[in-house]
Amino acid sequence: MIDEIAKRWDAAIRNVLRRADAVIAQANVESEPLLAALGADFQPLSRLWTKTQADLKPLREEIQNTWDSISDELSATAPPEGVMDREGDKRDLATTEFDGRYQLAFRLVMKRAAEALKQKADATGDRALKAAFEGSGARYLGEWEAHVDWVRMSKAQTRINSYREAKDVPITLLKELEASSRRYHTTVLTVEAEHVPIQKPYVAAKIDRYMKDVERTLRQYWQWRARSKEQA
Repeated sequence: MIDEIAKRWDAAIRNVLRRADAVIAQANVESEPLLAALGADFQPLSRLWTKTQADLKPLREEIQNTWDSISDELSATAPPEGVMDREGDKRDLATTEFDGRYQLAFRLVMKRAAEALKQKADATGDRALKAAFEGSGARYLGEWEAHVDWVRMSKAQTRINSYREAKDVPITLLKELEASSRRYHTTVLTVEAEHVPIQKPYVAAKIDRYMKDVERTLRQYWQWRARSKEQA
C-alpha cells in the first residue's frame, strides 16, 4: 500500500513539472519577438515573465495540495518511522526544482536581452541604451553567472526548513547556506561591477550588507551560534 501511494506521489510530481515546462516553453516562444524588438526597456520581457510566474503559481500550489492528500493517505497506513519524512522531502525538492526551472529560463532570456542591449549601446554610443544596460542589464548578467549558486543556496534553505526541530539541522547545511549565499552575492555584484565600473568601490560593502541578513538567519540556530563563539 505504501509503495503504491509513493508511486502515485512520484507520478503527480512528474506531471506538475511536465506542465510547468510547457508553460515555460510557451513563455520562451513569446519572448523571441520581444527580444527582436528590444529597445532601451526591459519591461516588456519582465511583464511577460511576471505573468508566466503568475500562471505557474497554481501548479506550484498543486504540489503542496497533492502532498496534503498523499500525507493523509500515508498516515492512515500507520507507516514505519521515516516514511513520512522521506515522502515529505519530495515535496520540498519538487518545489525547489519547480522554482529553479523558472529562474533558469527567465535568467537566460534576460541575459540574452542584456547582451543584445550592450552590443547595441557599444555599437551606437546611444546614451539611453547604455543607461538601460547599466541600470538593469548588468545585474541580469550577474544573476545569470550566479545561477548555479542560487540553486545551491535555495536547496540548502529548503533542506534546512524541512527539519521540524531547529536543533536537528546539521551544521554542514548551515555552512552550505552561508557559503553558497556568499558566492551568489559576490558573483552577482562582481559581474555587475565589471560592466559598470562606477559600482566597483561599493561591491564589498554591498556583499557585507547581504551577508548580514544571511547571518541573522543562521544565528537562529544554536549550532551556528556555538560555532561563532568557538571562532571568536
